[in-house]
Order: sequence, then structure tokens, then C-alpha cells
Amino acid sequence: NENWKEMHNEYGQVWFETGIVGLILFLMGIFTLFKTFLRNITRETIYLMASMVEFLFICLTYFSMRISPLSFYGVVILGILTNKIGEVK
Repeated sequence: NENWKEMHNEYGQVWFETGIVGLILFLMGIFTLFKTFLRNITRETIYLMASMVEFLFICLTYFSMRISPLSFYGVVILGILTNKIGEVK
């Protein structure tokens, strides 16, 4: 008979844990990723960004960063994507 202390939404959970300032910083990180992606579009980064968008979409209705396999996939996709975005053309 315990109440849930987690939301079924990653963005709401970030807001709950860190406040509005933490949520704004989290969203700014996501928007910076998109902005950097738009400056360095290649075939590989399009595929990786599609996977990242899908992961971020899942975060709207599911606490995917709290489940090990899903959070691992998100970290791997983000790492490869930022590596590909940062490459000099």
C-alpha cells in the first residue's frame, strides 16, 4: 500500500526532482543537441538522431531512464551521436 514516488514521464520526473531550473537546463541540453545536429547533417547522424528522437518520445509516457536496458541504449545512442556531430567535415 505504498504510493508511487515517481512519475511515468521523464520530463515530469526531472521537474519533480530538480525543480523548474533543472527542467529548463535539461531541455536546453536537448535543444543544443538538435541545434548542433542541424549544423552537421550526414547520413549517419540522421539515423542516429531518429533513434534519439524516438528515445526522447518514449520519455514522454514511460520512465525509460529508470530502466537499465533502455537507459543504456539512450546513453550509447547519445554518445555515438555526439561523436559523429562533433567530427570535422
